[in-house]
Amino acid sequence: MTALNLRALKHAIDNRHLLQLHYHGGNRLVEPQVLGVHNGRHQLLSYQVAGFSESGEVPGWRRFDLIEASELTVLPVTFDGPRETISGELHGWDEILAVVH
Repeated sequence: MTALNLRALKHAIDNRHLLQLHYHGGNRLVEPQVLGVHNGRHQLLSYQVAGFSESGEVPGWRRFDLIEASELTVLPVTFDGPRETISGELHGWDEILAVVH
């Protein structure tokens, strides 16, 4: 994960911008909620609102391992704010870099 991408992700979270990214075979549209390090890897906890899903369940919560993500685009479209997280999703991070407010 490059410093440029981390800055873009922090900006998206701080300003509540939707993200588009390519992950595991398809494009996804997400509301980024938490950026951090989990088990030594940069990850993004997001609420996916549209796009490809291996499970077929959209909308829903997704945790993306950012080393496997590509074509990250911060969109000019904003979202309302934080969603109620799944119990425990804010625990267990090595480090939290940004959280939507």
